[in-house]
Amino acid sequence: MILAMFILVFISILAVAFLWLITSDLMIASNHLGRLKALYIAESGVEHAVSLLRASGNQVLNLTIPFPDSNSSYTVTKAASSRVITSVGNIDNKFQATIEAMVSIRQASGYWTVKIVSFRETG
Repeated sequence: MILAMFILVFISILAVAFLWLITSDLMIASNHLGRLKALYIAESGVEHAVSLLRASGNQVLNLTIPFPDSNSSYTVTKAASSRVITSVGNIDNKFQATIEAMVSIRQASGYWTVKIVSFRETG
C-alpha cells in the first residue's frame, strides 16, 4: 500500500511538471507569433509608404492605418530631409516592432522611382 502511494505521488508530480512545461511552451510560442505578426505589419507599412511615395513623389507622410481583421495598426512617418520611413507595427498594444528604411527618391520621365537603400529593425 505504501509503495502504491509513493508511485501515485511520483506520477502526480510528473503530470504536474509536464503540464507546466506544456503551458510555458505555449506561452513562448504565442509571444513569438505576436512578435512576428508585429514585424510583418511594420514591413507592410514600409511597403505601403514606398508605394505612396512612388505615386505622389517626395512628400511627408504621417499616417496610421488599421490592419484589416485585427486590432492592430501600423504608423508610417517620413522626414523630408532625412528620407527615412519609420513604420511601427502594433498588435493589440501588446507586441510592437519598428522598422526604419532609408529611401532615395528620384523623378524620371514623369514618374517617381523610390529605392530602399537600407532596411533595419529597431526596438
